[in-house]
Amino acid sequence: MDFDLMITSFPKLLSATVITLKLLSASLFFGLFIGLLFAILRLNKNPIINKFAYGYPYVFRGTPLLVQIFIIYFGLLIVTEFLIF
Repeated sequence: MDFDLMITSFPKLLSATVITLKLLSASLFFGLFIGLLFAILRLNKNPIINKFAYGYPYVFRGTPLLVQIFIIYFGLLIVTEFLIF
């Protein structure tokens, strides 16, 4: 084991930890906000809003993350190309 490498890498790891904690706090804030918004929408008596608030998380929970990334990446490409031409 190379302890010199570990000692020289430690400050970089600490700065990366700070960035990770900032990303964690931002994702917790936005996730809580969006989750609370959908929970409030589920309480609505309007059946269209209620079904949307139920269906949106249902679809995203049921598909793997990689499939969602592909759909967003290639889907936005197709939609923007369609809107431009």
